[in-house]
Amino acid sequence: LVEQSGALLTALVALVRSTPRAVPKGRRRPPDVRLAHVLAQRARLLRTCGALDEAEAAIDEATRIARAARDGWLLARCQLGTGAIQEMRGNLPASRACYERALQ
Repeated sequence: LVEQSGALLTALVALVRSTPRAVPKGRRRPPDVRLAHVLAQRARLLRTCGALDEAEAAIDEATRIARAARDGWLLARCQLGTGAIQEMRGNLPASRACYERALQ
């Protein structure tokens, strides 16, 4: 468990320090959409570490970007992340609503 915690923290630090550089071959994304993917991953790591407030802030920013970019896949990913955070907080009705939105 301690090794997992250390690995997660190392991944989080690396993610926070990195800039979104990876662009899928043949598909260019605007920089803000790439940032949203990094924020969603950061939210996942923060949630795994138990930092739910910080995770929610990161996923909320990613959701804002996804809506502005009209990126359905990214928005679904953000809804799944928000649902997981709500589930960890014990808010199952809100979690279910997020999961259902992700399927639309």
